[in-house]
Amino acid sequence: MDNREKKMEISWFVPRRMRLIQLLFGIVAVLTFSGTAFAGDRLLPFGLSIVPKEMRSDLPLPYGVSVQYLYVTEKLSIRDFALSVNGQKIPSSLVKLTSLKQRTQTVTARIDAWLLPFLNLYCIGGYVTGTASNLKLDSSIVIPFAVPSNVDYRGSVFGGGTTLAGGYGPFFLNYDVNYTWTQVDMLDTSVQTLVQGIRAGYQRKVGGCKVSLYGGGLWEGIRESQRGSTTMGGMNLKYSLEARATYPWNPLVGTQVEFGSHGNLKIEGGFGGRKLITTSLGIRF
Repeated sequence: MDNREKKMEISWFVPRRMRLIQLLFGIVAVLTFSGTAFAGDRLLPFGLSIVPKEMRSDLPLPYGVSVQYLYVTEKLSIRDFALSVNGQKIPSSLVKLTSLKQRTQTVTARIDAWLLPFLNLYCIGGYVTGTASNLKLDSSIVIPFAVPSNVDYRGSVFGGGTTLAGGYGPFFLNYDVNYTWTQVDMLDTSVQTLVQGIRAGYQRKVGGCKVSLYGGGLWEGIRESQRGSTTMGGMNLKYSLEARATYPWNPLVGTQVEFGSHGNLKIEGGFGGRKLITTSLGIRF
């Protein structure tokens, strides 16, 4: 496949994925911003009648906009690594990439809407930068170029998800799932990631704020193979691989402070095989 055919394939592949995100973004945006016209009689959430009147004041306002920062460091296991040098494929028995460590920082914007009192729909978009390190390239032949110990990358991320939430008294439980497409400059294909999380905690009022403390777990699944190309030592390299999180599950703890009905701040940390920290600042209306 020549470069022109390759570009045509990528330009066809990416928009198909993006249409799903655009559709989700459009649905959430229409529900969110059209709802601002309903000052006294809000459009959302649907099904509010199932919530007792004395408990409705405890529900979050239906529309939200927030900014999030995420830092993750984790080890990835590599399978089915293939390498071509100047168009010549290297037999997989002669060269292997078994693992690497990645450190990623992501800044995203998010808009969301509570469609039902227990169901939230959201979409996100933002920018990602990171470094892949500890590249362990095992080879039984002499490689005519130096393998860098660190490779920097950057790109964009888009996605969407949903949250199911419930509670009893001061206790709450929620399940969140989202799917994202990440396009970075070191890859010709997008990285598709499914993330699921479950959180349970306790909330109480402190002064004029609601303070929540919670714990839970997070699971990450990376989908499909990735392909990329680069130049090293004057040689054109093409590679493909399948990357999986070495530790797909990690425990987490977090806290959220709600400043009245409109502002909120969340800080969350994950530990174990995958370490992460998330901060989020948002408004609701």
